[in-house]
Amino acid sequence: MLRNILIGAGLLLAVILGAAWWLLFSDTKAPAKAEGVMDVAAWRELVAADAGQGPTSIGWLEIGHDEFPSIAVQAGRFAAPVPMSFNAFQLVWPDRTVIIDTAVDAETMEEMSQTPAAGFDPAAYETLLDAMTRADTILLTHEHLDHVMGVARHPDPASIAPQLALTEIQRGALAPFTRGGMLPDAILAVPALDLSQPVRIAPGVVVAAMSGHSPGSEVIYVQRADGAEFLFIGDIAWTMRNIDDLTTRPLLLNLLFFDPPEVRANIRAQLRALYDLKQSDPALTLLPAHDRDYLQGLVAAGTLENGFAPAR
Repeated sequence: MLRNILIGAGLLLAVILGAAWWLLFSDTKAPAKAEGVMDVAAWRELVAADAGQGPTSIGWLEIGHDEFPSIAVQAGRFAAPVPMSFNAFQLVWPDRTVIIDTAVDAETMEEMSQTPAAGFDPAAYETLLDAMTRADTILLTHEHLDHVMGVARHPDPASIAPQLALTEIQRGALAPFTRGGMLPDAILAVPALDLSQPVRIAPGVVVAAMSGHSPGSEVIYVQRADGAEFLFIGDIAWTMRNIDDLTTRPLLLNLLFFDPPEVRANIRAQLRALYDLKQSDPALTLLPAHDRDYLQGLVAAGTLENGFAPAR
């Protein structure tokens, strides 16, 4: 009898450990190669005639911040909590601006907060809302709630509708995030951005579809006026360490939080492509949306401006 109990307990433990390994470690490593996933050469060609005409600066505006468990950010990482940023970016020319992502509002930040370290900057959020009304173009790296609230809950949707450059997938995902569950007519009337091929959206700026983290995910390539290059990668990787270690988030997060789930094969291939880009084009600055320490380091180095440009 005791022998059978021990065997049963051993089998149960094996099942539990196997399930834990599957949820935390399986399907997280990038493949050995991912050719053609990030065609930077093609994006450069699209803006070849724009040399010297790209944005003169790029601003980073942090709206909120928090800390995530390291094991949630990267499979197999058991360390201190990882500082995470919820933000927006602004590309600035002498005569125009483009905004990338629109962060969270106070209500969403409160719902998302995981730790006492979480914070929300209402003044920064108001700066974002105002800048959106004056922007020439508003882009979203993808359609998740921590990137879209400035659009979904803008107090004056008619004032931002003409600037929106959203794909049909992105726009179709916004309604649940609005306060009434319906998108305003002004936003519904805006023609959808077609990303069946990469698109030059402004001088020095190319948008390319990159589904995986979400169906409407995209990357945004930017060639600044001084020739410096940037690639906004949204949530393909939450931190640069995901890229450096060729390791994505645990499968458990996919099951618990992402609806629809990530296409893991796409994410893993994109991680490999980003890793390879970092090796072959070290001057190309990769910009993961949430890596707070890394983004603050870019501000300290003068690569990014802290905040948005003053209203003109």
